[in-house]
Amino acid sequence: MIVGVTGFFCAGKDTVAEILMRRGLAHVSLSDMIRDEIRRRGEEITIPRLTEVGNALRTDHGPGVLAERALAVLPSEGDAVVTSIRHGGEVEALRRGRPDFRMLFVDAPARVRYERSLSRRRSGDPATFEEFRDAERAQMESGDPNSQQLLRCRDMADLVVQNEGSTEDLEAAINRALKNLSEPPLPHSTPTDS
Repeated sequence: MIVGVTGFFCAGKDTVAEILMRRGLAHVSLSDMIRDEIRRRGEEITIPRLTEVGNALRTDHGPGVLAERALAVLPSEGDAVVTSIRHGGEVEALRRGRPDFRMLFVDAPARVRYERSLSRRRSGDPATFEEFRDAERAQMESGDPNSQQLLRCRDMADLVVQNEGSTEDLEAAINRALKNLSEPPLPHSTPTDS
């Protein structure tokens, strides 16, 4: 099974990917596809540049281009986790390319995610809750069909996992999610596992 992981800013996507990798899943990141492109161009990798180049690649090659590049490096057998999915076209491309693809969306309340952002102290992260909300809105949806569309990704998810508690709580939720994800997906359903 190929498990796609996405979610809102500081929802716990990286932690979910780490949990899945500890279970033996290979890892492919769509952001790594963008990083490879930036390196190929001989440019510096920055967060704004990742967004710009990702949007440009979608504009030039279609909204599923990053997923198509990931499909080329995914193992043909065995399980894998695909991270950094931020556009519905990427979800569609992964579903077309791998019938065993299942989409997992990680979520948590905005205040919880903002507090996580503050505690990790990454350069460039928003300093105020208002800045956090503004940055998040830009990732959620846009009038530009080639920019990030996390709300659409959430709507396309096979399962939404709430991550409000401890890492142990999240790991238990992921274990339940894997059981649910192994079932064939229902059309247009977005069940929530808390």
